[in-house]
Amino acid sequence: MADAQAAAPLDGLQHCVDADGVTIFTDKRCSDLQAVQQAEPPKRPEPPGVLVRVRSCARSQDDFLQGVRTALESRDVNRLADYYNWTGMDTASGYRLMDRLGAFSGRQLVDVQLVSSLEPETVRRGGSSPEREVIDPFDTTDPETLAPTPAPAPARPADLLRVDQIGGDEALGIQATYFHLRSNAGCWWMQF
Repeated sequence: MADAQAAAPLDGLQHCVDADGVTIFTDKRCSDLQAVQQAEPPKRPEPPGVLVRVRSCARSQDDFLQGVRTALESRDVNRLADYYNWTGMDTASGYRLMDRLGAFSGRQLVDVQLVSSLEPETVRRGGSSPEREVIDPFDTTDPETLAPTPAPAPARPADLLRVDQIGGDEALGIQATYFHLRSNAGCWWMQF
């Protein structure tokens, strides 16, 4: 049997121990070095299933809005913090901000929307826009005599996140909070 082992080709690196207890790593047979094969260490059991959370970011404003809405609906401050722009913040400021976000995310959500700071205040507050003219298809008025309908104004880019919540214990009614919307490294973030 020893001759069969001696004739068998070696498979990779050998872990040997000589008579003095010195560990030897070699590509030769341990017996060629007057050493014995070191037994493989027992394999450690693998830990039970570990939940790995891959951190990503909102690549579009729609993804950002949906993510913030989901975080606030579930009142999950950690998930909400994923959408905050932490760049340049020191540890003490980070703890204060987490406390602030914790209190903020604890309130009941009414609505979340992206708005522009350039829009009129009535639109940002959710007020009504001027009514559009409704055309009756059965009207017999000559269409040539009708005044042309002005083209709608182009939409302004969103630069704010508006969060409407039910006020705290002292406040009644709906409270609106605005966050600045920032783009950084191809992702969208919010900032007070």
